[in-house]
Formats: sequence, C-alpha cells, structure tokens
Amino acid sequence: MKVIIQICAYNEAQNLKDTLTDLPRTIPGIDQIEILVVNDGSSDNTAEIAEEFGVDHLLNLKVNQGLATAFRKGFRYALKQEADFIVNTDGDNQYSAACIIDLLSPLIKKEADIVIGERPIKTTAHFTPIKKGLQRFGSWIVSQLSNAHIPDAASGFRAFTREAAAQLNIHSDFTPTMEILIQAGQRGMSIKSVQIKTNPPTRKSRLMRNTIEYVLRQTLTIISVYVIYQPLRFFSRLSLIFLIPGVALLFRYLYYHFTEPVTGHVQSVVIGTMFISVALLFWLIGLISNQIRNNRRFLEEIMSHVLQIEDQIKKQDDSVSS
Repeated sequence: MKVIIQICAYNEAQNLKDTLTDLPRTIPGIDQIEILVVNDGSSDNTAEIAEEFGVDHLLNLKVNQGLATAFRKGFRYALKQEADFIVNTDGDNQYSAACIIDLLSPLIKKEADIVIGERPIKTTAHFTPIKKGLQRFGSWIVSQLSNAHIPDAASGFRAFTREAAAQLNIHSDFTPTMEILIQAGQRGMSIKSVQIKTNPPTRKSRLMRNTIEYVLRQTLTIISVYVIYQPLRFFSRLSLIFLIPGVALLFRYLYYHFTEPVTGHVQSVVIGTMFISVALLFWLIGLISNQIRNNRRFLEEIMSHVLQIEDQIKKQDDSVSS
C-alpha cells in the first residue's frame, strides 16, 4: 500500500523544513510513503528547501494560483503516481504530523472513504469567538448538505482513498475544504472525523487578512456551495420570500374590491404582481440551475470512469512489460 503526503506550499521557506522533518517515516499497514510538495509559485526558496530535503515529488507552479488550484493539481498528480491513499496537510506545520497515522487508520481498515482531522477549536487560543462561531456554523451547514456529522469542515488535514479522490472535482477558487465534503456526501461516500493535535501558529493565515474579510469569505463560500449543490432548494426558498407578500397583496386588493364600493388599491395589484413575477423568476432560475447541476454530476461520473479506465490500462501495460 502506498500513501502520498501532499503539501501545498506558498512562500513557506520558514516553516517547510520543520513540516517535512515531522512527517512519519513508517505507518502501520503502509508499505511505501512518498512526499509531494506543490510549490504554488513561491517567490522565496520554498522549492529549494523541498529539493534539499529530498522530497519524492516536487510540482512547481510557475505563478501563484491559489490553494484550490494547487490542491487540485496535486491531487491529480498523486493519482497518476498510483497512490492508494492521499494525505493533505499544510506547509506551515499547523497540524501535528504524528496524527497522520490516526487519519489513515480508518482508511486502511476500510471504515471510511475520507477522514477529516478535527482540531480542538474550543481550546484554540488564537481563534477569536467570531471565528469559532463561524467554524461551527459552517460545519453545521456542510454536515446538513453532506448528510454526515463533520465537526470541523474547514480543517485541511485530511486523508482520502484512491477511489474517493478519483471521484472528486474541485470548482471553488477560494478553499476546497467545504466543497469536497459536500460533494463526497452527495456521492454516498463515508466520511469520518478523528480528533487531532495542532501546533502553535507560525504565521498569520493567508486566506484572510482580518476578521471582517474572514466573515465575508466564509459567508460567500457557504452560500456559493449551497447554491451549487442545492440550487432548487435555495432558489425555491428565495422565491417564497417574494411569493408570500405578492399573494398577500393580491388578496388585499380582492378583499377591498368586494367589500368596499369605492374602487382603488390598484397599487396592491401592481406591487403584488411584481413580487409574484420575481418569485417565478427565481423559481425558473432554480430549475435551470438544478439541470446544470445534474449535467455536472454526469460529467464528473464520466471523468471518474475515465480515470478508472486509465488505471486498468496502465496495470495491463505493466503486467505485459513485466
């Protein structure tokens, strides 16, 4: 069994060596451990440090493309290297590398397809109350959409089986953490969480500059993920916001029309009709978006089958050459 530990790094020269040094050299049930560093267009000597350490794979991106793109490219590269399991961790040594064994254990025992490292958020001193609240709310949203109990959906410390990794497709440009879990849950994959330890922070987060930006980005991420994976439900509920007052205004006009001899209240008809029109528009957008979602699922299944076919062809070629 082969595991590839993926590290997406951007200007991590100060922390990368410690991160690499802490990685486990042996794991029960694993025959081969390889390290993949995805250098996301760093302007420092991140790549040189990875080479000096002697990592097995170094994927250099010419320009900084963001965490989601680096993660996606590293994922595909690890699959081509015939990894049975893929572990993702950060280059800033945030997560305790000793817990990689805990991540892989449920996968090796075939108890799960994806394992998430649950950080001790409640006792993490450098997390503000707002951040802790958003973490809990975001995790609750992801749990609802993925039909799984995920206490720490934002954790980037996670492990995947080869079969699970081959079926996942990342669309987010900000962070893939939430999207992956929702996609996995809707595909019927088994997701498990294990408690892990974290190291003291070595630098400020690069995903947000301040609390306000974090709140805005997390909120937009949650909304966009909800729209992408539950479009009909989202737009139907949005439609109700306009439909209910629209119908109420029309009933108001009918009530006064039949109970009062004086004509009037035409404004209720105009405004009510506008509200109902907007409601119908949102409902139609939901129907179209739902069809787009179905088409995307179909394309993702095709991509997954293509990867499986490529694996089979490669195995046949290897058996023939041997």
